[in-house]
Amino acid sequence: MKLSISALLFLSILQRGFPQTYNVEIHNSFFKDNPYNNQQLTLVSKNALSILVMWDNNQLLINGEPGHLNKIKQRVKVFISNPKQEICLPMSPDSAFVVVRYDLDADYTFFESIYIEIMAAYQEVRNEAAISRYGRDYVSLNHSKKKRIDKLYPIKLVDAQAATVEYLPNGFDCY
Repeated sequence: MKLSISALLFLSILQRGFPQTYNVEIHNSFFKDNPYNNQQLTLVSKNALSILVMWDNNQLLINGEPGHLNKIKQRVKVFISNPKQEICLPMSPDSAFVVVRYDLDADYTFFESIYIEIMAAYQEVRNEAAISRYGRDYVSLNHSKKKRIDKLYPIKLVDAQAATVEYLPNGFDCY
């Protein structure tokens, strides 16, 4: 049985012990019942953080600019939380989509590292929200409180290989 790079990535993540609160499906999507799979998405560009993973020397572009692996987590955190309410970022976490497009020949280890950083960003934002709201780490919350935090900061991760994404201009000179 041949598994896609997506499947291998998430098998690896699950084996490393990421929280089991994420429902994972093993195929070209990253989350079970991901509503963005096989869909035509039209996003205002300020609501999409685009990450392009290229096979050539493990290069990566974040919103069209060269990026570094060690900067992804912070970029994603700022993007989804928009702490300064910047006009060029989503106004709410519910409208923040992280769109990942990758060459099929991309190095698996590099690709895996990118997704680990993205998920770590979501975990940190959720943990910060839990501490702010409830005075406790996310992992120590009961199920209903975790659900409230999850609803505040939903994971909107789009596998651009499993969906068609069209970007609309945001009306501002942001990028």
